[in-house]
Amino acid sequence: MFVLLKEFIEDIRLQKTRAFLTTIAIAWGTVTLVILMAFGSGLSFRMREGLLNAGDRIIVVYGGQTTKEYQGLPVGRRIRLTEYDCEILRGSLSMIEGISPVMGHWSTRLQNGDRSALTYMEGVYPSFECLRRMYPIAGGRFLNENDLAERKRVVFLGSEIARELFGKEKPIGKKVSIDGIPFTVVGSLPKKMQTSMNNGPDDRRAIIPMSTFQSIYGYRYLNQIIVKPVRPEDSKLVV
Repeated sequence: MFVLLKEFIEDIRLQKTRAFLTTIAIAWGTVTLVILMAFGSGLSFRMREGLLNAGDRIIVVYGGQTTKEYQGLPVGRRIRLTEYDCEILRGSLSMIEGISPVMGHWSTRLQNGDRSALTYMEGVYPSFECLRRMYPIAGGRFLNENDLAERKRVVFLGSEIARELFGKEKPIGKKVSIDGIPFTVVGSLPKKMQTSMNNGPDDRRAIIPMSTFQSIYGYRYLNQIIVKPVRPEDSKLVV
C-alpha cells in the first residue's frame, strides 16, 4: 500500500501539467454543475411564482354556446353569465372558499392632470383580492364590502398605470378621472411578476367595485366568474 502511494505521488510530481489540468477540469465541472442546478432551481421557482401570481387553485368560468338541443332550444344558443349565476354557485356549493364575478371594459381612459393612460378596467367583488393575489403596497388597501354596498367611486391601480399617472409619487388618496368621472385611489399593486395572465398583465389594470362599474357602464353580463375551492381535490366537484 505504501509503495503504491509513493509511486502515485512520484507520478504526479513528474507530470505536474497533466495533474494541474485534471484538477482544473474536475473543479470546473463541479462548479458548472452547481451553477446549472442553482439556475434550474431559481427558474423553476420564478415560473411557479409567476403562475401563482395569477391565482392559486382558482377556476375561471366563462359563458359559451350550447352544443346540443335542449327542450326545443337549438344548438349554438349563447349562454351568458350574470351575478345571479355567481350567487347560485355560492349558495349551492359548500366547498367554495371564495368567488367573484368579473366585468371588464377595454380602452378605459384614466387621467391625472396632463398625464393619462388607456387600460383594461374591471368591476369585481372584494374577494377578488385574495383570488387573484391583488395585494396592495403599504398604506393602501383593496376594495371592501362598504365600497361595494355604497357604489363608491374608488379605484385600485396596477403598478404601471400608477407610475404613468403619478410618476414616483404614491397614488394612495389621490384623485384620478376615469372616463371623465372622478375617483379616489385607495390602493396600488406593487410590481408583479406573471407568467400567466388574463386580459393583459395585472400591472396594467384598474379595478373598481362591481356595483360602481354597473352604474357607470350599465353592463348586465359578466366576462367571467372566478371560483376557488376550499381544497385542490374539490376542483372536479366544483366543475
